[in-house]
Parts: sequence; structure tokens; C-alpha cells
Amino acid sequence: MIRFLTEENHIVWDPFAGSGVTAAVAERLGRRWIINERSLTYLQGAALRFHGSPYLNTYFDRLTA
Repeated sequence: MIRFLTEENHIVWDPFAGSGVTAAVAERLGRRWIINERSLTYLQGAALRFHGSPYLNTYFDRLTA
């Protein structure tokens, strides 16, 4: 769906991110992404998935420290 409904550099928002699979696919397809996740456990897992991503902000870095 991401490939067909968005173009490169569009933003994909996932309000229930879980482990970050949607954001990972978006990044692989050249889209930027925003995720929200209520569970700190899942958010930490997503942060580990994206360690080194150019789209991360410092908040993710603090979650994995």
C-alpha cells in the first residue's frame, strides 16, 4: 500500500507502530515516517530496528541507551 499510495519523500504516519515494520518499509521505499507507540517496550524495539537511520531524532537514541 505504501508503494502505491505515496511517492518518494512523502511522509507515512503509523499511529500504532508496534515494532516499527510499517516505518521500516516506508524507509526502504524512500519515504519519511512518523510513528507513535504507547508501549515503551515496543517503542524500544522500534528504536533498535532503526538505529543509524537518518530519520531518527535524539529521542530514539535515548531509548536505546
